[in-house]
Amino acid sequence: MTRYLGYADIDGAYPGHPLEVEPWTNLYIAWSFVGYFKSSGETIDQWLPRMVNCVDRAVFLGFKIYVGLDMGRKWANHPDDFSTRKTTVRRILTALAPYRASVVAIDVSDEMCPDKETAKAWYVKVRDVMADLGYGSIPIGMTFTATQATQEDIITIPLASSAGMLKGPDFVTLELYAGPNGKNLGETGNMDFIRGNIDASVARIDPRIKVAFWLQGFNRNGVFVGEDELATLNKQSYKFARDKHHSDGEPLNPSLFLIFNWARTTGPGKVGTKWLPKVIQKHKWIATDMGVIA
Repeated sequence: MTRYLGYADIDGAYPGHPLEVEPWTNLYIAWSFVGYFKSSGETIDQWLPRMVNCVDRAVFLGFKIYVGLDMGRKWANHPDDFSTRKTTVRRILTALAPYRASVVAIDVSDEMCPDKETAKAWYVKVRDVMADLGYGSIPIGMTFTATQATQEDIITIPLASSAGMLKGPDFVTLELYAGPNGKNLGETGNMDFIRGNIDASVARIDPRIKVAFWLQGFNRNGVFVGEDELATLNKQSYKFARDKHHSDGEPLNPSLFLIFNWARTTGPGKVGTKWLPKVIQKHKWIATDMGVIA
């Protein structure tokens, strides 16, 4: 099995470049709108060409692509109601169609789906567009917060089929993020929080559905004032997911780890992995352990 490791927010709206992470990652995360808009007033006519250019470069450099459609996200002053419209999902996937051979997964919604019935409708909507555009059987899924995964019923949708058509997700992505609302509980407390959330979440997921994970490569909400603490969390949470929640009967680890994020900054001390060399070293260790790099 090929395993994938990659960062969100490498370039586009952020001050990075895929070559900065190419030595130890093999996946480029192409996140619609949030990864490419440079002001809240930008329309899809402005950010989508930027997204396509970035994906084109990533594919040229040999990366596989994880597409985030970001359905359901609401932004103040955002002129496009693109988040739930099939026409805009079609426009994004049409623009990326030349690169579909490099796409390994499509994330329908990141933390934004409001309820179970909406999720089912979005899965069908996206698969309809994919079928029309020749995307084949590329896996689709959603990302969930700890609260969504442990308390809401969206995550319980099975990998069900009707008349041969898949209606549920192929994968679910869970967050290896510390502390409720970013609260730092200390090294032991942070891992206890992660273990409890992930164990409870996986128990609610149809066992036929694969599980992927987001690593916390970011000083989330300014909680981690020490880089050493964040670096330790990345290695510990990865090893926990690798050893306990592997996919497809693989003895080592799930096939997909995403990292939030590389080059985003949201305030003093709130920086991505690009500025955290000790965290980078842990990610290189993870890449070696996964077999992404020799």
